[in-house]
Amino acid sequence: MTKRADRLVIRDGGGLFHEVFTETFYRPFEQATGVRIEGLASASEPTDLITEQVRTGRPDWDMSLLSRLSQATLAARGCLAPIGPPGPNLRQIPETMRDDYMSGLLIYASVLAYRRGTIDRSPPRSWSDFWDVSRFPGRRAMRRHPFDTLEQALLADGVEPHSLYPIDLDRAFASLDRIRSRVSVWWTSGDKSAAVLRDGEVELAAVWSGRAQVAAAAGAPVSWTWDQGLWTYEGFSILKGSTSLDLCRDFIEFCADAKRQATCASRLSYGPVNPGAFDHIAPDKARTLPTNPEHFHRMVQMDADFWVANKDAVMTRFEDWQARSGSGA
Repeated sequence: MTKRADRLVIRDGGGLFHEVFTETFYRPFEQATGVRIEGLASASEPTDLITEQVRTGRPDWDMSLLSRLSQATLAARGCLAPIGPPGPNLRQIPETMRDDYMSGLLIYASVLAYRRGTIDRSPPRSWSDFWDVSRFPGRRAMRRHPFDTLEQALLADGVEPHSLYPIDLDRAFASLDRIRSRVSVWWTSGDKSAAVLRDGEVELAAVWSGRAQVAAAAGAPVSWTWDQGLWTYEGFSILKGSTSLDLCRDFIEFCADAKRQATCASRLSYGPVNPGAFDHIAPDKARTLPTNPEHFHRMVQMDADFWVANKDAVMTRFEDWQARSGSGA
């Protein structure tokens, strides 16, 4: 590991992310290497901002926390530097959760959540159940974004997980047509999705698993199924033009350590990407994390490459569909 006094500037998610990263990664790395880490928050998914920074040749950040979709977009634009050959920690991370320009750090999943009480007799276990308003009456909430939502529509229509991509847009929107009258909330923030579940504004919701946990932790009678959950990852990437490549690569290797990932996942309720992390996570907590081996195999990985190639066109069509259907935010 590089041992020299220096500084790394890393864009993170701010708030609780910054707090947990400081305790779990930043401060321990500084203690181990003498390198000071400055974590800075920014708008989410800062692809255009990073593109502009890299274009100048002197990016403001050395690294950034990115979703897999943003990372793939920036890699295609030539804005990222390779993370280098994997060290012993990185080699423990499955290749489905890392590539040349990013190592996954956290896994998150979109799942079907529901309020117990009206649905206790036979809980929903699939997106076809979510679409089945006869067996599962009640108000629904879905994400106002095609990412996740179109995959859910196809799974509800009987498409097998291995056949989701490339997305059959006509079939997906036809499936959404069948459920739109029962969707009372189209959420645009994770806070909103948790709130409508917690407050009983809806009985069923397509939400990120961590947000379902927030509602449950607040005392709401909320459960969820991991079956057909849609997962992807986020992690650190190095901006092209950083003058601290070796330090960035050392830091990424440092963060891939199983014990550190366990600490991070326990605080943020995201799944760790190093399978060895589960040796260091309390069983009750481990059951709530997406990458738990007990249920991870029941979920479906999102295809970021499809979305990089098609996001703009699909987003336009989705917003047109929303406008025609009269769906509110």
